[in-house]
Amino acid sequence: NSVNTDIYTPSRHDALPISDAAIQFGAALDRMSNHSPWAQYLLGECLFRAGDYKKACKAFLGICIDRDTVENPRKSVFRQPLPSIPVSYVHYSKNLPVRPRVVLYESYEGLTIRGNPRAIFEHRHLFDPHGDWLHVWVFTNEEAIPPDWKSLPNTVFVCRDSQRYLNLYATAQYTINNASIRAYIARREGQYFLNTWHGTPLKMLGKDDRTRFNGRGGSQRTFLQTTHLVTPNSHTTSVLM
Repeated sequence: NSVNTDIYTPSRHDALPISDAAIQFGAALDRMSNHSPWAQYLLGECLFRAGDYKKACKAFLGICIDRDTVENPRKSVFRQPLPSIPVSYVHYSKNLPVRPRVVLYESYEGLTIRGNPRAIFEHRHLFDPHGDWLHVWVFTNEEAIPPDWKSLPNTVFVCRDSQRYLNLYATAQYTINNASIRAYIARREGQYFLNTWHGTPLKMLGKDDRTRFNGRGGSQRTFLQTTHLVTPNSHTTSVLM
């Protein structure tokens, strides 16, 4: 008996069109917690080969993060260690464009996925009727992610303080939060920060503390970065403002 030893070799016609490959590669990159210069370069190359030169340039801008040139003056940008978290955030904010139709949700500083940010996400069809926006959830504990959400299209999860978290916080057009934000985060022109503070504060959140300088600086700084604030009643508005 003869054995069929033919080996199938895919032709170039079987390959995914380069423009579709670039889309899929970009989606995969959004799901990577750590910064990968090589992956960023490959995304730029895909876009360049697809003829989308403008997006290719934006992708190439994301290859490097500002390095400590005094500590490592000769190392390749592909091998130098990452800088501190605030330096990385500032680099992304200064060098990468704001990404339209990207929404970042952070509930209770990433500790859980609930509250008003979740309610808004569950009604996302009201502002994303075609389902083509990118929805980004911040987490600190992966077990808090609802299992059935992991397969949702155009929905990604990023670990708090990861490089992808810094990248997306610096570039997402919309941010929805219900607590304080990191001290190094500063809203850019073209970004919109919605705060839906959790609950009704029966305390003064530091307003009545006369023993410490800037005792409520964290929350006040958060509200200074906020463009839109949602509160359940006038009492909450008075305490927060």
